[in-house]
Amino acid sequence: MHNKLENMKLLLEKANESLEVAKSLLQDGHYGFSASRSYYTMFYATEAILLHKDLQFSKHSAVLSSFNKEFVKEGTFPTSIFKSLQKGFELRQEGDYGLIPVEQEEAKQLLEESLIFVRTIRDFLKKESYDV
Repeated sequence: MHNKLENMKLLLEKANESLEVAKSLLQDGHYGFSASRSYYTMFYATEAILLHKDLQFSKHSAVLSSFNKEFVKEGTFPTSIFKSLQKGFELRQEGDYGLIPVEQEEAKQLLEESLIFVRTIRDFLKKESYDV
């Protein structure tokens, strides 16, 4: 069984791997799948930061809602970071299940936002004395 710090590290490694895959998919013209991977980049980072407060959830909606409640509404992060996560969730739905294709510019923008998102989460955790 992993401890909290090990789980945070594993989730952030998954976020980094997902980000690399999102970049590759974007370059190859797979915009919907790139958007999906960009969302998962943010999702894994969100799961990692929720562990800071010993919170874990099995549903995406619960992860997003808890992040908003615990870190955005209480002022740790700006609303804009949560909006990126929400947009990622919506584009992932479109990319994975929708009939309307994700546009190149949407996928590119989400990729950039996911990079900022992960950097923000990692910086916060380092500031909280986690070696991640």
